[in-house]
Amino acid sequence: MTATDARGEAITGATDSALGLYEKALGQFQVYANDPVESIDAAIAENPDFAMAHALRGYLYGLAFEAGAQPEVKAAVNALDKLPLNERERRHQGALRAFAAADWDVAAARLDDI
Repeated sequence: MTATDARGEAITGATDSALGLYEKALGQFQVYANDPVESIDAAIAENPDFAMAHALRGYLYGLAFEAGAQPEVKAAVNALDKLPLNERERRHQGALRAFAAADWDVAAARLDDI
């Protein structure tokens, strides 16, 4: 299933409800309010095939730049490995692979490219 997010980007595997939770989590992260992990976990629980929800969860942990967060980043990459992805989602997957490898320069470059 393909939908469009609030920025007009195509996303795969999302229901309207899960997309709403994704947008909520992204908004929470952008202003450092409440618990974006709780919101994105709810989106994933509702829609386990929602690729960008897994990507956002990986970023929430990857951007912590803490060794203890790395297993969560790797879990997000592993989840994405099992899903059909569009080109943009594959690019996010590549950025997350760099985060999972603690290769911050490559991760930043890939995010800039997206």
